[in-house]
Amino acid sequence: MVHKEVSTRMYGKLVRQIVGDVQIDTPDIKGVVTFNRVKKNEIQGFRVCGGEVDITFKGEICSSRGVFYDVNRFRPVKIRKYLRRNLEKTLSMHIRPFGISSVQIKNIKFES
Repeated sequence: MVHKEVSTRMYGKLVRQIVGDVQIDTPDIKGVVTFNRVKKNEIQGFRVCGGEVDITFKGEICSSRGVFYDVNRFRPVKIRKYLRRNLEKTLSMHIRPFGISSVQIKNIKFES
């Protein structure tokens, strides 16, 4: 059996083909997340600890008044922090079958 290392580009293609778009439907966030880039961080001699992803988010976020707004109505820095805090666990569950135990969101792009 030949063991072939998978490049970062191949991980991205595999995730997009197998996982596709991730539907997010929580009380605070409603939308679709698309993976742009997946990077697997490897440590020699140990299991893989984690990875990094770049995503595109298209959807709405609930305000403190309980009304859903498009993400363009909020400041980008606050929205990025909010999405990183609330989506990393959800996205980690979709990436786990590829040998990446936890995911860190690096870059977030917004679509209207």
